[in-house]
Amino acid sequence: MFLSLSVFGFSQEYSKEIETQFRDYTQMIMNKNFEQALNEYANEDFLKIVPKEQMLQTMNEVFNSKEMEFKTYEPQNIVVINNVLEAKNKTYIQLNYDQRIDMKFNSKEIPKEQLLAALQREFGSDKVKFNDATKFYEIQSHKNAIASSVDLKKWKFTVLEKNQFQLLAQFLPKELLVGLN
Repeated sequence: MFLSLSVFGFSQEYSKEIETQFRDYTQMIMNKNFEQALNEYANEDFLKIVPKEQMLQTMNEVFNSKEMEFKTYEPQNIVVINNVLEAKNKTYIQLNYDQRIDMKFNSKEIPKEQLLAALQREFGSDKVKFNDATKFYEIQSHKNAIASSVDLKKWKFTVLEKNQFQLLAQFLPKELLVGLN
């Protein structure tokens, strides 16, 4: 009982700061300030595996591609989960959020129906629609992320993606990945 109360108190105390920093991080990405986002908010253990220069190149390729237009919107419904994990000299807290993503593929090689079906398999059939007016696929994604900190002041973020389980398992505690693979 005491443990759950102290965990609840801990999470309530820090959840607003985690949310504020997470919003700052996502805003930097939306504004294409990738280097600043990585410098301030990327998990250092992740950057030991995937060097910052490689991440910058990937982010620039995705957000500035000629083959595809990619837009992200401000996250909504951010919920900081009350479960706190202390491991590897860090504090880890999970957060869930919704985020709209718009994608427009400039290649005519793959039919619209095929792309729509593939995106619906990935995100859910009720989460993806094609906007005929803008030619964008509009995706309502539900995501999970991990906030980690060594000092409970500065938080670093890792978005959990099922297709990256092997990579995530190299630097995040296994307890945080249950249900992901």
